[in-house]
Amino acid sequence: MKSKKALLFNTLLVLAVVFAFTLSAQAGGKAYKLGLSLAITGPTSDAGNPYAKGAEDWFKYVNDTKMLGEDTIDCTIKDDQYENDTTKRFFEEFVDDGIVLFLSYATGGNLALKRDFEEIKIPVVPASYHEGLIVDAHYTFMPVATYSENTVGLAEYVVENHKDGGVPKVAFFIHPSAFGRGPLEDTQKAVAAGLKMEIVEVVEHGKDLDNSAMLQRLISKGVQYVLCHTVQSPVATMLTDAQRLGLAAKSFGEKGKLTFLGAHYTGGND
Repeated sequence: MKSKKALLFNTLLVLAVVFAFTLSAQAGGKAYKLGLSLAITGPTSDAGNPYAKGAEDWFKYVNDTKMLGEDTIDCTIKDDQYENDTTKRFFEEFVDDGIVLFLSYATGGNLALKRDFEEIKIPVVPASYHEGLIVDAHYTFMPVATYSENTVGLAEYVVENHKDGGVPKVAFFIHPSAFGRGPLEDTQKAVAAGLKMEIVEVVEHGKDLDNSAMLQRLISKGVQYVLCHTVQSPVATMLTDAQRLGLAAKSFGEKGKLTFLGAHYTGGND
């Protein structure tokens, strides 16, 4: 309930920011500076790169169609390569340049800057949906379900739809970062609180080109469900390997096979 209230509150705050932009358009002729720092290259760039292109196209559309009347959005986009120190430097440069809104990206970068956001009192809309970003935060707006809400909800779905008898055995396949680990911790808390599911193994993936040994190990442990919380390329590799080995389930919860589910999975259509 607390998370739902926070979600509603932050949604209303975002709408208030947008409404403020719209009202000011009536005065006309002002350019609002925004800063966007994200991973166009480097780790998670399979999500960050299209995000950057989408943001660029969207603000161009806003300006070309005069969505804000005579006012415009001037959004500077910088590639921080998923480096927290670089994100911090870009944020400081954006603030010096007079931005009115910061569009952030990585979970780790947002957590590192959380105190700065409060001190400077600047509104922030993160691409990360990590629940910790809105705890004791007054300027970070998150008008979507958090990673944890998505992951715990998916775990509840597995429990409710498991037909094989007994407690479903699950493995997590996550990104090796705060982005990947946050929802896992909340799911573990849900299990401790009574969610009838066994987390058999947690795999923090690397850059492996072959997941055969890992997949066969999960099968040997009786795992039936693999919950993925990461980006496109490692999941695509794992799914390809599972298909090659004949380990991918053809129906939900198929016995002796692996059913793959994506809690948060960006960057591709695999």
